[in-house]
Parts: sequence; structure tokens; C-alpha cells
Amino acid sequence: MHPYSDLREGPDVPPAWRLHWRCDKAVAIGSLGLALCARGTATWRGHPCRGARRIPKRLTLFASPPSPPGSVPGLGHLPLIGLGALGVPGALQPHEIMGSLADDFGDVMLLRFGSSDVAVLSSPGAVEEALCTEPMVAAGRPSLPSVRSNGLSQGLSTAEPDEAWRQMRAVLLQEAFAPPAVARARPAIRREAQRLARDLAAETGTVVEVRCQLRAALTSLLLRWALSLSASRPEAKELERLIEDAWATLTDPVVTASDFVGVAAPGVLDRLPELRRERTRLLRSLITERRRKAERHNDFLEALLRSQKKHGFGEDLIVETLVSLTTAGISTVATALEWLLLLLARDEVAQDKARADVRGSRDAPYLEACILETLRLKTPLFVPRKCLKQVEVSGFQLPQGTLLLPDSYKLAHDPSAWEAPNEFRPERFLGPDAPKVRPELRPKCPFAQGWDSASTPFKYLPFGVGARFCPGATLALEQLRLFAAELLISLQWRPAGDLDLSEAYSFTLTPATPARLIFGAAPRTDRRRTRKRSSEFECLLPGRGQFQCSAKRATVASEPGLRLEANDGGLPELSTFMAPPEVFRVVIRKP
Repeated sequence: MHPYSDLREGPDVPPAWRLHWRCDKAVAIGSLGLALCARGTATWRGHPCRGARRIPKRLTLFASPPSPPGSVPGLGHLPLIGLGALGVPGALQPHEIMGSLADDFGDVMLLRFGSSDVAVLSSPGAVEEALCTEPMVAAGRPSLPSVRSNGLSQGLSTAEPDEAWRQMRAVLLQEAFAPPAVARARPAIRREAQRLARDLAAETGTVVEVRCQLRAALTSLLLRWALSLSASRPEAKELERLIEDAWATLTDPVVTASDFVGVAAPGVLDRLPELRRERTRLLRSLITERRRKAERHNDFLEALLRSQKKHGFGEDLIVETLVSLTTAGISTVATALEWLLLLLARDEVAQDKARADVRGSRDAPYLEACILETLRLKTPLFVPRKCLKQVEVSGFQLPQGTLLLPDSYKLAHDPSAWEAPNEFRPERFLGPDAPKVRPELRPKCPFAQGWDSASTPFKYLPFGVGARFCPGATLALEQLRLFAAELLISLQWRPAGDLDLSEAYSFTLTPATPARLIFGAAPRTDRRRTRKRSSEFECLLPGRGQFQCSAKRATVASEPGLRLEANDGGLPELSTFMAPPEVFRVVIRKP
């Protein structure tokens, strides 16, 4: 029996589908005969549509990936994956339906989104082969109506991978998002996180929808980091308004549906060009002011302008790179932080362990594990890539122009790769056998990076993979660490009523219902470290000098997170409360 027969010949299957199956059957038989004539000794190894995880290339009998029935003219498979249910409470979302379809139709499945062919990749091997064998071949982007209307066609995340794009990406990886640059941003991140904690503490005992506060705090931080704009300046308030208006439009279910179909939604997208003009005018005025004053600012804009002189970047690329940063950078981190607060609100034990970890360990490994597990359980979704030439994936031929959509959600919830994949278990990222998550440079593409996890590569992709790996991953993780740490130090929180962890499909996988939490003061504990019994000891800061502490005198280097305290015996005590290990490492020893 044909593997599709149970799908197309049952009593509930419409007659049109049965006819489609009979035509398909003839084509399949003809293809099988041609293949046998051509290959002679080729043997049948099972159709990929019914659970075969991978077909050896030389034994694959189908040139194109399998595709589910039910494609509608003009819409393709969009009704099948729940396009009409976007924004409907309780309805299955596209990422859930695509995961179920992949169970039946294989790791490489062809769907039709409007007029575009989309290859959905649901196994680590297929993702690696498609995006990392020849990274630049899979570095294209589709032209989405919302992207065009919002003026992001030349932005770093959406532009075609030409020479200017390569140079700009190199600048970001080597300067703006390099570890030293992220280290310089830590004081600003910590200050904004402390301000957020104070604002939430002021609402102790009341129900708070934290989404607005999270976005406001991260917007303020990013504008200060990127443009040296304080929150009190009128330009900052205006940019914040423009960013929020654009994001509200981009995440509208109607806009998401129009991007799938490839046709601009009438009326809904009309606001985006106006927002684009206002935003461009404001950013250009800030750039002009920066050049006129010739003041030194150690910020993102200065790095861009310095690189513009060196590489000759156009003004449009500078402006749209700033727009990409403020559009994607704010929303992805804010969404991840909201999910983390929700998951810790549901799991009080994990919240208490994370708080104790922050207070008792400089590295805070359990908090790090909570963040990584949040990014797995509620993983960010991929923006489709576009094949710039024909590629072969798992033995299937994908023509030039085919869109590639790695199913990051299914990869992160695959029971063959993760134990109890639908449960929040931070412990899976702890211990010697835990998945080792690390960026890895690819020799064929100097700006391509992947994230390998233990013996199963490409099952965990919170920041993408290949030539369009998120260059701001290091900064995003640092923001999540410091914001979560400051909130845990000062506050504890619980859900206000029933906790809704359902997801809404959009640019990011956001909580379907904004988090409603009740905050209170965190339990107090003694934060002092173990007392030093010697009357004098030395603290070495590699590359930064040294200082001595004694009962009579103390000279302390001006390092973030480092302070001197007097204990009950009158002897000094060193505390390195939440000091990131990359900034400095303190070794205490007796003289």
C-alpha cells in the first residue's frame, strides 16, 4: 500500500483528494520505473514521507521533497498550517502544525506559501546540509511585504548578501558585538536592569503586565548603547514611540498572514511607510548632529560611522542597520525575558535556586541554565532563507529561489534529542554531560557561525545558524543574564491567577497572553563571603594591577562588582557579587 493511501483514501477524504491520489499514483509509478531503468540495481529503502529520518542520496527516488495534499490556488498550504487561525485563542499555531506534518512527510518537506515554495527542515542533519555546507548559497532573504513597507530591504537582517552586507557584518562581529564591546556595555545594562527592578518593586502586591515595562527598559538601554540617547531627551521618546508603533503593526496577525501570502495587506500596512519616513528623518538628524559636533561617543553609531569612512558604506545602510538593531534587538530579548519570568513564576523551586545561585556564585551557572532552557523551550523562530542557486538537501533537489525554513521549534522539542522536551528542566544544561553550547566559525564562510550541542549538532538554534547567524547573540545573552540577575536579587514573583504559557506565532514566538505577575520583595539573606582569617591578603587582577587589603588600610581597584566590607572581627572582606568572569578574575591568597 502506498504510504499516502491512509491519508487520501479514507471515508472522510473528499473526492477531489482521491482523484489527486490516483494521479499521484500514476506519477509515482512512472517515476519508479524511470529510476529503476536508470539505476538498475537501486533498491527501495522506504518512502521519506512515512518516518524515514534520512534517505541515502544515491537511493532517493524522488527529485523533489514530499509535499502534503491540500494546496489551494493562490494560498498554497497556508490554510492547512492554520493561517486563518492566527490570533485565535486556543487554535493550533503554524509551528505546531508544521511539526505534526513533518512527522508524516519527513525531515525535508515542501510547502507552498502563496506563490513561494518553502522547504521545511526538521532534522539537525538537514539544517546543517542546507545552511552550512555552502553557507552563502543559503544566505538570501525573501522580499516580504512588511519588510518593504517598513524600509528594511537594505537592513543587515534582510538585505541580500552583497559585498556591503559582508563588510557591515564583519564590522559588527569584530567591533560592535565583540567581547570587549559587550564588556563595556555591562555597566549600562546593569543600571537599566536596576531601574526596572525599582519600578517593579514600587508596584509590590499589585498585578503587573510586565511586557510594557520590559520593552521600555530594553528600548531605553538600546538607545543609550547605540546612540548615546538618554531617556529624557525628546529624540529618545520619539524614537521609542516610532519603534513601538512599528512593532505593533509588524506583529499584527493580518500582517503575518500577508507576509506568508506575499501580498501586502490593504490598510494594515499603510501606517508603516509613514513610520519609516519619520524614523529615517530622525535618525539622519542624529547622524548629522554627531558629525557636526565631532564629539567622541563610545557607542554603536560611532563604530558605524568609523567603518563608513573606511569601507564607504552608504547612508541608507547605516540608517537601516540602526533600524534593524532597534526592531529585532529589542523585541527578541524582551520576549525571551518575559518567557523566563513566566517559567520561573510557574516553577518556584527553580526561581529560588536561581536566586540563591546569583547570590552565592560569581558565574551563576544555574541562572545561565535557566536562560538556555528558556531559549530552548520557547525557542525563537527562523526568518526564512532563500536559495541563491540550486542546492541538494538529503538527496532532494531544491531549485534556485526556494525558501528554506528550519523548524527550530521542532528541533528543540524532538524527544529523540531531548529528554522530556516539553518540560522546563534547566538541569539539562548543567554538569559534565550537559549540551555544550558554543559559537563555531565555519571555514567556508568567515562570518558564518553555528551552535553545536554535545553529540547532536544543530538541535539547538536560538540565534540561528550559517551565514546569517545573529551577530548580536553575545550582547543578547548578556542582557538576559544581567536583567534576570537584578530582578532575582531584589524581587520574587508569582502568577496572578492561572498562568497561560501558550504561544502566539509572529516574528517571534511571544506569549499569547501578556504575562500578569505579582511582585514582592525577595527574601533577605547574608550576602557576605567567607571571612579571611589572615590579617593581610593579596588580590591579583590579571592585566589590571593588584592591591593589598589589611586591617589598617585598604586600597581597592575601581572594578565593577568589587567592594570591600568590614566583618565583625574588624578584618576586611572581599566580595565579588555577580562580577562577570570575563571582566576580571580574583585570586585570593595569603602573603
